[in-house]
Amino acid sequence: MIILASTSPRRIEILERLGLSFKAISPTFDESSYRIINPLHIPVEFAYKKAISINKDYPNDLVIGFDTIVLHRGKVLGKPESPDEAVEFLKRMSGTTHEVITGVSIVCKTNNIICNFTDISRVKFKILTRATILKYFEKVNPLDKAGAYAIQEYGDMIIEKFHGSMDNIIGLPTEKLLKALNNIQNVFGISLNKEIFPASDKDYPRLLVIWEKSVRVTHNFLKESDIQFIKPFVLKSFPIVKLFVFKNESGKISGFVGLADNKIEMLFVDSDCRGKGIGKKLALYAIDNLDATKLDVNEQNHQAVEFYKHIGFKIEGRSELDRMGNPFPLLHMNLKSKRLSTFNLRISEISRSRRQARTLPVPKLPKKSSSEK
Repeated sequence: MIILASTSPRRIEILERLGLSFKAISPTFDESSYRIINPLHIPVEFAYKKAISINKDYPNDLVIGFDTIVLHRGKVLGKPESPDEAVEFLKRMSGTTHEVITGVSIVCKTNNIICNFTDISRVKFKILTRATILKYFEKVNPLDKAGAYAIQEYGDMIIEKFHGSMDNIIGLPTEKLLKALNNIQNVFGISLNKEIFPASDKDYPRLLVIWEKSVRVTHNFLKESDIQFIKPFVLKSFPIVKLFVFKNESGKISGFVGLADNKIEMLFVDSDCRGKGIGKKLALYAIDNLDATKLDVNEQNHQAVEFYKHIGFKIEGRSELDRMGNPFPLLHMNLKSKRLSTFNLRISEISRSRRQARTLPVPKLPKKSSSEK
């Protein structure tokens, strides 16, 4: 099993997007008790300490630790201790470029695995007035963030541009992490326990069962005759779309998503498995790995409408009838998440930036450092 040595919602979401099966545990490492002279050593050293603090209790599992710092002109900017210090951080970085450095440590005591690395991205701030900073803080809590900001939360208000991996700036460099995990898998034969896989035609009967069970719970506006009428059309649509299934630890399919081009055409979860985050994992996988940016949803399926809004979709239009001419209105939704709208990037451009992420030149640094994340 993979264990994430962090309970950060941001890191959990990024790892979920990769389709990996993992458990998140808060590390017991106390950062305040350590003082490291060279700031460049902080992220990987703290990531390692976090990982081994958990691996000692789970020696057979692959534990991944992370630590991210914001480095501005040789000074580490940790989480601000007060609103005034948060304002000072952003004023200091106004109109300048800083580095975001994430250290990663992958350890497994049983297999004697220790894999440490870092990734560096650069972020340039706009010239910020105090009024802009205070307006930004009305939308974002700066006190729980290194450097007092988050690129994925209204970053367009303060950031002019960035170079390198956006996920690294958030706190988890996906490209380098996947390369490291694949190398570990190949060398040591350790399974990464992926949860999401391409479907095969042998899966169709199970998918149809999931569809019907899900529809009976979520589409209470449909009559029995409607379900039986639609059912054969659903089965015929399976070979037409790109299908991906979610499998639990025993290998049983618990949900699936189907796409045509960049549109989610279907997403259903077994009614017995609701509330376990399977739908969210499938949707995020479709967004990050399959370039999904739009979908249609029945207006009367209120839970689904709110679910898609929550993960970043916005209603752009409405049709009075569904695609079969039935009086079940459809809402047309496009992806308008903060993460995308911030820099006016399409999903494919973000994916490309991840693939092209690179380690940037490290600036010369003084020997003294201050706070850390």
